[in-house]
Amino acid sequence: MNILITVETLLTGGAETFSLRLAQALSKTNSVVLYRFYADLIDQDIVSKLAPDVKLVAFSSVFDSLLRKLDSAFIKLKIDLSLRNWFIKKDLKRIINKEKIEVIHSNQFKVDYVVTIVAAKNRIPVVTTIHGDYLQFWHQPPASLPFYRQKLIQCVTKTDFITCISERQLTFFKKEVQPLIPKKISLVKIYNGYPYNPAMLTNGEESKSKLSIPEDSFIFGMVSRGIPDKGWESAIQAFIALNASGTHLILVGDSPYLSELKGSYQAYQNIHFVGYAANPLFWISTFNVGLLPSVYASESLPTVVIEYLFCSKPVIASDVGEIANMLASNTPEAAGMVVPVVKNKVSLELLQKAMLRYLQEPDLYRLHAAHTKSAAAKFDMQTCINLYMQLYKKNTAAIN
Repeated sequence: MNILITVETLLTGGAETFSLRLAQALSKTNSVVLYRFYADLIDQDIVSKLAPDVKLVAFSSVFDSLLRKLDSAFIKLKIDLSLRNWFIKKDLKRIINKEKIEVIHSNQFKVDYVVTIVAAKNRIPVVTTIHGDYLQFWHQPPASLPFYRQKLIQCVTKTDFITCISERQLTFFKKEVQPLIPKKISLVKIYNGYPYNPAMLTNGEESKSKLSIPEDSFIFGMVSRGIPDKGWESAIQAFIALNASGTHLILVGDSPYLSELKGSYQAYQNIHFVGYAANPLFWISTFNVGLLPSVYASESLPTVVIEYLFCSKPVIASDVGEIANMLASNTPEAAGMVVPVVKNKVSLELLQKAMLRYLQEPDLYRLHAAHTKSAAAKFDMQTCINLYMQLYKKNTAAIN
């Protein structure tokens, strides 16, 4: 099957890494083109690591800088017009014809809105995966998206299938959006697949050695984007309050914000800021417990939680998005603990208590660790691919 996957950028982010992994897996048995709206917004390290065999295409124009400036001016003047999107539509039509595209898999609302217009005119079915921006924009539409709700209605009406990755998203479309749409929305829940490769793991000795961490230490760790809402400082403060000997905290990520935190907490010898990691599993292999006390508004199905589980690490995370269901196994036991979020804050006391339980209750720790593989099985890449291929074939058959 000839498949076009569309994204806004190929920088670090959940939608981007999902698109890259999906494209790579699909390309083994299909012809796949991954199209991005911004040619210059790409992290080559991530692309080379996640999708080395995928054909990449991007919108390109000698007038692109001018188009961006004009679109920015229209936004400031509150004029609902994008010349750049007009040129992208023409480019997408060219790609559809050249590559004989049979189905489009779109990601992120700003992309979906443009793609669905082109697809409808060319009778190409569209499958959209929801990553969090639909819900976030519903309550706080950015200035770059005037008349957001009207555009969402137009977009959803033209979309053949919407795939959600959390129960919260399903509820949003059923309760908030469906009453505004003249047709029944075709909804399905499909978890993102993760191409787990045990070869990417280490025994932890090398990473501990790099940080001069004693072999018998108990290590809490966190990997995420370097933005405040992911809960970095909550993790640090709860760890400091823990005040337990023989424990260490490893923080994997890079941003100006994290650089500021590193300066603020440099006096703590057992807190390690290790920066960006092309292979986060190198560090996760070292952890005893993975942390994610996020309050990020668009949190849905954080990839790092999947990585913690595949690496057999129990998880302590905030009860946002789909995290509680992610930690569920095929038994009554979970693969970790969730901490409630109240008024957009994670309780440092409850976070610290959860961390302390793993230190003081080794049987609980071993029990949760034993259920990580069962919890991780939900994110098997082949299962994800099979489900999406069923959608693609179903929708192409309907169009034809």
